[in-house]
Amino acid sequence: MPISIDYDRKENVIYSKAEGEIKLDDIFSYFSAVANLGLEKGYRVLADYSDAILELSNEDIYEMAGRRTMLPDTNKKISIAVFCKEDYVFGLGRMYEALLDKDKYNVMVFRSQEEAKKWLGI
Repeated sequence: MPISIDYDRKENVIYSKAEGEIKLDDIFSYFSAVANLGLEKGYRVLADYSDAILELSNEDIYEMAGRRTMLPDTNKKISIAVFCKEDYVFGLGRMYEALLDKDKYNVMVFRSQEEAKKWLGI
């Protein structure tokens, strides 16, 4: 899978790393894999897209936001920090951030991995 997942149960953080070409099916496969992790309430996500080439359209981002419901609802707000370098990836990340339910998700997109980790508290 072009998106690797490492769930640190002690920190309650998902570390994901996307590499190479990422298509919508890859994102949905990632969602399915995360849904099977047995996550604790209030988990956090550090999503590293610094080495990813997104083959996604604006419409795909809307579909991603709608399909995010495949992930378990932990009844606690989930923080997601996205780290990327490319302008296109940054823009799509900001669009995704705007589409998610603000009551359930707190999403920020960063150019620096250090800033993303600091914002997540890791």
